[in-house]
Amino acid sequence: VRNIGDRTDGQDLRELFGRYGTVKDVYIPIDYYTKRPKPFAFVEFINYEEARDAKEDMDRREFQGRVIDVVFAQQRSIPILCIE
Repeated sequence: VRNIGDRTDGQDLRELFGRYGTVKDVYIPIDYYTKRPKPFAFVEFINYEEARDAKEDMDRREFQGRVIDVVFAQQRSIPILCIE
């Protein structure tokens, strides 16, 4: 979930997305230097269908005065260190 406000907490997102199904976990990363929440979060559902429904319905909706973007997380590619 992108573009969340700095006052948004995990419970806010659980309530917002909980209407689409069982929310397994909510994670809002904290900036290392400022110690403030970053403007995005990860909301994990129990199953794909619930996540898809939430994404389709909530993408580009207003939440707490901001228009949020809801996208599926992409797995990062991890560089492999090769020592010969």
